[in-house]
Amino acid sequence: MRMGILDEIIGLRDNVNPFHLDHGPILHNFVSGTDRNFSRNSMVKIAFILVGFLFSIYVHEPRTSNFDEPCLPKSDVEKILGLPADETESKTFTEDNVLQHKCSWRATREDLNSNLYYLDEEYNNIESAHKVFKDIVVSNRNNPGQTHPDIGDEAWLHSDGTNFCLLMVRKGNKIIRMKVNKLTKDTSLDEMKRVATEWQKNG
Repeated sequence: MRMGILDEIIGLRDNVNPFHLDHGPILHNFVSGTDRNFSRNSMVKIAFILVGFLFSIYVHEPRTSNFDEPCLPKSDVEKILGLPADETESKTFTEDNVLQHKCSWRATREDLNSNLYYLDEEYNNIESAHKVFKDIVVSNRNNPGQTHPDIGDEAWLHSDGTNFCLLMVRKGNKIIRMKVNKLTKDTSLDEMKRVATEWQKNG
């Protein structure tokens, strides 16, 4: 009679050695002793222990993975760029205990070379998020073209009026950044602010 799936996974079929390497007499006795029932029960227990161990590693390990859905709806991206656009990147990852979602879009008109970059971050606490926000603003304090829109707990808009526009907003322990590079006559800063406002309302 055919054994179950779990038996096949841990290698308890007749004439099958579940250990492809020589692990010494202790592990070998699990599958070669005279008490077959004891061996089977022991191996099942080991299998479940190993599965639990591997799952715990997976849960706690920083991960990078692609999203099926973009960070921003395509309709919002195209309203900001003022142009049809394709997504070029979308992923989530954890770095320095900060959960981050990142995506980028490129206008389909290659001659304009207009891109939208989006990043949202979730920090462990409000203080950490505020410090990151403040440090970025302070490091750019001598650059022209800065305003502070009334969005979220803190907001900062920086643009040179020709090449780029960056909007950063903090709400609680979360920060989003949206940057358009390069600006075109169709780029809409009002739409960028609208998207940020909707984010802080739902965040």
